[in-house]
Amino acid sequence: MHRALEIVEIAEMVCQAVEWIHKGDLARLARTCGFFFNPAVNVLWRRPPRLSCLLKCMPNDLWDIIEAEHPSYNSPLNIVLRRSMTSADWERPLLYMHCVRSLSCSSSFVATDFLDALSWSLPGDCIFPNLEELDWHTSGYMHYLRLFLTPRLKTLSLGPITTFAEFCIFENLALKCPSLKDFFLHAHMTVDLRSPWDKATPIVSNFVCGLTAIESLNVPELNDVAIAHLTRLPHLKRLLIRERSNLTAVPPSGTFIRFPALTELAMPTMEQATAMITTVGACSLLDFTLFDTGDKPTHRIARQFYSTLARRCSHSSLQSIQIRGNYLDPPTIGAHEANLYAVGLDILEPLFCFTNLISVSLMHPVGFALDDAAMVAIARAWPRIEDLRLEAGPSHHIPSRVTLEGVGAFAQHCPHLQTLYLTFDASAVPKAKDDAASQRTLEFLNVALSPITNPRAVAEFLFTIFPTLTYIGTLCDDITEESEELEIDVSLEPDVVLSHSDWKMVQQSLQNLHS
Repeated sequence: MHRALEIVEIAEMVCQAVEWIHKGDLARLARTCGFFFNPAVNVLWRRPPRLSCLLKCMPNDLWDIIEAEHPSYNSPLNIVLRRSMTSADWERPLLYMHCVRSLSCSSSFVATDFLDALSWSLPGDCIFPNLEELDWHTSGYMHYLRLFLTPRLKTLSLGPITTFAEFCIFENLALKCPSLKDFFLHAHMTVDLRSPWDKATPIVSNFVCGLTAIESLNVPELNDVAIAHLTRLPHLKRLLIRERSNLTAVPPSGTFIRFPALTELAMPTMEQATAMITTVGACSLLDFTLFDTGDKPTHRIARQFYSTLARRCSHSSLQSIQIRGNYLDPPTIGAHEANLYAVGLDILEPLFCFTNLISVSLMHPVGFALDDAAMVAIARAWPRIEDLRLEAGPSHHIPSRVTLEGVGAFAQHCPHLQTLYLTFDASAVPKAKDDAASQRTLEFLNVALSPITNPRAVAEFLFTIFPTLTYIGTLCDDITEESEELEIDVSLEPDVVLSHSDWKMVQQSLQNLHS
């Protein structure tokens, strides 16, 4: 045998390659070659597909295991304890339990009898002493989590938390897992609690104040004390806060660099984002995301947010900005109020200083008050852009003043653009110039509810400036996709259906031109 195989890391790399080809071959390798037994077992048990694998390492007379007729990854198991567990029952499981590094648990295959028996008879403090990654999505089983917490744990994803009592798990969580680098909390509080986060937020925030090695944090809400603690952490790179809160700006210090390593920030509202960015100071964000929480920012709030982002964030670092929305929100803004929410070029101009932007996705309640000249300014400001989305919410009150001439600005100034979401007026089709610039990376164009009268002529014009354009998306597509994801029925307005039909004719014509 080659001497290189005597190196444990190389032997495990060989086993990983065998597992990738066929996992059964790795099990046979472990049984037939003593030299590869330990490396193969380490790879086989590093990420067990389900917690019930541990059951099959125990004596056959301990459990009655009844699997589903057509088992799948999440098939539940009917497990019945036949006798009490003894120390001898743990001899074989202990051989493999030390190998487990990553585990994912869901309530569909967690058996209460099994976990109760483990809790009462477990020889040590935890089931898998070397566990580093845990995905615990087990509604109603949160009290068993302590069996899986180890000092080596680096990644922990919890939820859904459905009752206030389950938040007690956070009391000593930071002490039990001092090496945590990545933490995600999904909490879905029951409706019988009127103000669930009034009590839960201090508990979660107190837990966060005990974290020292955290690099990625995703939580529903935090208070100012926790935010102040996070500003001092040298390794925090990713911070996501998903729900509304009473967050206020922490005055920046002239002698202390806040969030020294932060590169990704996500907030629930523009007002809170403005406060947080003020706190962050002159940071080198790569990615900023604003979640949809039903908030409808006016143009004044949007102006303040974009201006603050331009003042506080490094102009050369930011590569992505996402302002997300919900197509299925009922329209609550009347046509007479549209001017309060319309976003014009003067509001977007502060973003032009971020010349290295690659992805820009902005959704505002009633859309954008832009014209062809604005399209030229945007295209020139972001020459590296690959994904650009300027979208309206469910209240579509602003008719677009952008024409096909304005769309052509992206063919001239954005050579890397691949995806474009833009509402424009395609009623009039300009004559394509012989020397018109053509852009050869755009493949997808979402037109939302853009007016159109001659689909064939529009297709020919678009094909001239975007010869690789193949797919056309519409507002109808967006609404249908989102309703299917949420599993709800949504009725479509006649104009949405008619516009969809016309633009799908454009897509068919483009595909015919390609062929």
